[in-house]
Formats: sequence, C-alpha cells, structure tokens
Amino acid sequence: MVRTTLVGNYPRVSDRSLPVNLRQMLHQHDRGEIKDFELERAYQATIARVVKEQEEAGIDLLTDGQIRWDDLLTPITRQLEGAHAGGLLRWFDNNVYYRHPVIEGPLRWRGPATVADYRVAAAATTRPMKAVLPGPITYASLAEDRFYRDFDRLALAVAGALHEEAQALAAAGAPWIQIDEPALGGRPGSVELARTCLHTITKGVKAKFALATYFKPIDAIYPALRTFPLDALQIDVMDRPDQLDLVLQNPPQGDIVLGCLDARNTRLEEPDRLARLLERAAEKLGADRLWASPNAGLEFLPHATAQHKMARLAEAVAAINGKPAELEAR
Repeated sequence: MVRTTLVGNYPRVSDRSLPVNLRQMLHQHDRGEIKDFELERAYQATIARVVKEQEEAGIDLLTDGQIRWDDLLTPITRQLEGAHAGGLLRWFDNNVYYRHPVIEGPLRWRGPATVADYRVAAAATTRPMKAVLPGPITYASLAEDRFYRDFDRLALAVAGALHEEAQALAAAGAPWIQIDEPALGGRPGSVELARTCLHTITKGVKAKFALATYFKPIDAIYPALRTFPLDALQIDVMDRPDQLDLVLQNPPQGDIVLGCLDARNTRLEEPDRLARLLERAAEKLGADRLWASPNAGLEFLPHATAQHKMARLAEAVAAINGKPAELEAR
C-alpha cells in the first residue's frame, strides 16, 4: 500500500478565521498584552490544529508542522553551546530568510530542541508522528565557522549533537526521524562525509531514519546516496522529473518517498496525473516501499492551498491503493 507524508513545515497562519490566531497572539505578546503562558497555549493549539488538518486530509505519517521554528537551523542552534544565531540570509532560492548559525566554540548539545513540540503533536493524534532535524551538511554549509575553520570537522561536530537530539526524540516515542539535507545535492564532494555523519546520528537510536533531499539536483550523488544506511530516501520528482528515472532504474535500499507535489507553486495538481506517476512507480518498485509527499515543506504556500494540495495527494494515493492487489506483487 502506498503511504503519504509531508516533508516537514506547514503554514502556521491563515487568512481564514481560526479558533487561535497565532499571528495575532505573537503581535500581542510583542506588545506585552499577553503573558508567556498564553502564547505557549497558542503554539500548542496551533500544533494540534495542523496535526488534525493533516489527519483529516488523509496523510499517514504526520509532522508537527515546525510551527515554532523560525527556520530549519535556528531551533538546533539555540541548543548548541558554542553557536548562536546570526543575521538573516536568503533561504536557498526562496523568498524567505533564515538566521545563519555562527560557530564561536566547540559544539555541545545543551538539551532537546524539538522534543516538547513532538510530544504535543503526538498527543493530538493516534497516527504515527515523524520528527524532523536539519542535516549536518546543510547546517555546516550555511554556518559561519569561526572556530573549527574546517568543513568536515564542523559537520561531524553537528552530527554528534544531532545524535543526542535523535536519542531524545526516540526516547519520546518518535518512530521516524527525518534528516533534511537540501544543500547536499550542491556539494557532491561531501557525499561520503554525509554518510559518515548519518552513521554518527543513527548509531544506537531506536527509530527509523529518512533522508530528505530537495532544492538541489542529486544525479551526481545518487549512486552513493542509494546505499546510505537509511530506512527511506525522499527525492524531488516534481521540479526534477528526470530524478524519477534514477530511482526506477536503480532503487535505493529502503523505502522511497517521491516528492511529487509542488510545494512552491500554488497551482493545484490533477489527482489523475499524480496517480499515474505513482502507479508507474508502484509497478516498478512495489507499493509497500512507496511513499508520496510534497517535494519540500508546505510553509511556502497559503494555508488553504496547502490543505487542497494535501487532499489531492491523498486522493491520488487512495486511487492507487483502491486498485487490485496486482501492484503489490510486482
């Protein structure tokens, strides 16, 4: 059976009337009109809402939507001794920004950055909940390194801290942990370093691990990537449809997550087109190994558009799963 998941982030605010308006609560908190505990309740209510929206859309493996995250890197930076968040820079080729990490000393993990929100999200559903962490190659690529002054040493130090975070997430019950590496495709010379970092992060952690690639082409690194020690590999086949052929001709060792839904364009995909793409993949790979997802986080989209896209993805997968079991046997 083909399953569905999201990459990670999700629109945190909406133009629609909602029971809790997080944007308004943040403004009120900035003006001193509400207290910290009231803002915290708003965050938790918003996390529970986006979990419920994923569930109602028919998504199988959920995320907390990264509602509290300013960007992919800053939550981890806040919990790293030896690092602090610097100025704003453009996030790849998107019209959003991130605070680049500034490394001033040896990196040491201070404590969990993501566990509290994972627990809030997991408590809001009976479906499995996936945790998401930034990858060491992406973190090191986007950091200002004033201490190690060596890319490999910095990436390995980040991997050591992420191992501690992964252990904490597994202890909190996370069945899946996704490592996001949007920069990896642009650094083909770092692919074996990425493998070493993954060994460090995953060692002894009782959870399944997925690697998410997006924004950059992976054709140069795919021969190595497909042999990584992973339970699932996520690949963008929307912006880069040729990458589907890479997967079909030489599948990775674990599950395959096809990023077949455009997370950076408001145009709605046709469920029939999605279904045909997924059916082709299921015939070649087997439906039980196949996942369908957006090709990146949905935070770039308006809230209503993200909801419509999730529903269409689930509709396409339901069409595949409703067909005779011949796909399972291939």
